[in-house]
Amino acid sequence: MDTDDSRIKHSIEMTLQYGLSYEFQLEDSCPYLEHPNTTIVTVKRGNCVAKVGGASLGGGLSKIFMINEEMVDIRLSADVDFYSSCESLSVESIMMKIQSMTELVQVCESEGKTIGEIMLMMEAKNSGKGEETIIGMMEERLIKMKEAVDRGIKDGSTAPSGISGGDAVRMYGYVNQGKSLSGHYISNAMTFSLATSESNARMGVIVATPTAGAAGILPGVLFSLHKNDGTPYKDLVMGLFTASMLGYVIANGSFISGAAGGCQAEVGSATAMAAGTIVELKEELLNRQ
Repeated sequence: MDTDDSRIKHSIEMTLQYGLSYEFQLEDSCPYLEHPNTTIVTVKRGNCVAKVGGASLGGGLSKIFMINEEMVDIRLSADVDFYSSCESLSVESIMMKIQSMTELVQVCESEGKTIGEIMLMMEAKNSGKGEETIIGMMEERLIKMKEAVDRGIKDGSTAPSGISGGDAVRMYGYVNQGKSLSGHYISNAMTFSLATSESNARMGVIVATPTAGAAGILPGVLFSLHKNDGTPYKDLVMGLFTASMLGYVIANGSFISGAAGGCQAEVGSATAMAAGTIVELKEELLNRQ
């Protein structure tokens, strides 16, 4: 299945349809890799046995660290599948050079480009894809964000965990009464963020920005700007590139996953990404006036 296949949440039930059996074994630690988010999958068919170990690194990134007892280091993302990664193991990846905000500002000034434009340029260089292709891929992610928001503000059901659900619907109704103390910008951002978070809790398709746990913050901000300022979708797409660049810098010097750095690593990094995106989008708007 693709990573955005909505059937994933029914995958356990689907094993019965294919005559598969499974068993989960929980351990306190992994003997192969010191990381809190590790999984080892052992697959058996007749006399054939395959064993693969993987770790979730946060922000849509993961890696394969073991294949049949041999240690490897295969980095994966939502756009890179396992087989293509194996084929490219001998090819040295192009390393992005920007490691700090100081360096990022210097590059923006020297190139005469925005943060989002720098990210787009770097992604094109590293992936070998054309900029228009990459923009199209980012547009698809923005659409997925919007779909998660739209689902969340209409679905008042409780999530399977029983912990969350219905807050986005209640917040949406409250804001529409026109009595919110914090005004429409913040109230809409809260509503859309809750909607995304609850869509995630119901195992719907969301975009990790930079992680699933903090996935509501950036779309909350972006679609609040769209609703209240009329910020065009093409600008929101470039805003995603801005947020990506900021998230990349944070990930280079710190943590973005809650498992590695706690909740502040997730929420803090997402908030910083959203704040920087607001500033760049607002500046672009001012420059056009």
